[in-house]
Amino acid sequence: FMLSSIFINLKKIKVMKNLRLIPMLLACILVSCSSDLDTDYEQTSTVDAEKSAYMAYVAELENEFPGKTIYHKYNMPVMSADMAVMVANSPVETAVDFEEGTQLRIGEPQMITFGPWGKEKGNTPFKDVLNFGASGVTKRLSGINVTYGSAVNSLQLIWIDENGTISQSPIRGVYRGNTGYVGLPAGDAIIRVRVKHGGYIDSILFESRYNVWVFGGTGGSATADVRWGDSGLEMHGMYGFGGTATNNISQIGFYCYPASAFAGMGY
Repeated sequence: FMLSSIFINLKKIKVMKNLRLIPMLLACILVSCSSDLDTDYEQTSTVDAEKSAYMAYVAELENEFPGKTIYHKYNMPVMSADMAVMVANSPVETAVDFEEGTQLRIGEPQMITFGPWGKEKGNTPFKDVLNFGASGVTKRLSGINVTYGSAVNSLQLIWIDENGTISQSPIRGVYRGNTGYVGLPAGDAIIRVRVKHGGYIDSILFESRYNVWVFGGTGGSATADVRWGDSGLEMHGMYGFGGTATNNISQIGFYCYPASAFAGMGY
């Protein structure tokens, strides 16, 4: 009887100890959940703060460019599926050697270069020149395909000719990150760029006659802001350094032509 009683009491003690552990376990669970909630809250707060700061920057752009739509990473158009198919099946323009201020063929307008800005990183320089037809000015820049994150990862130019035929430059840089597209319908053209750069091209702002697009982050130790539209010029090509398999756009410059050479184009 005594042994049985002792065994029963021991079981009671063990149960009581286990019961005492329950509040401790609940407390640990609550602390763990609270910690997770705090972490989630901190992450959400950081994202909200970053977006709020970015949208304040967008508001500044809206004040700077009144009447123009500002396209940014929270409001960015992308290349349409139809255009993507056309580009994929279009010929790739080959680079043409030239010197600044020269004409490539008789009847072509004088080309003027701006830049470059940034650094020569990697070993992949590029020159994407607008190749005109044999009869003179028959092409224009109709779009820019961009990928970006905290910097500009890649750029690709799209041209259109008088027959509606699309041609493309190679993709310069590394195709990764967010995607965006600068669409330039008939009568529109790039008249201004703003480049922020340091180790790489941190951001590029393109202004056309009707809209503004901004790609990349908010970094960069230097800024170049060129308004060639004030001189009656338009951008239809670019050059720079596109890096290797791991490098983004590290240097960029632009090829411009007199707007008068493209006047009246209905395509």
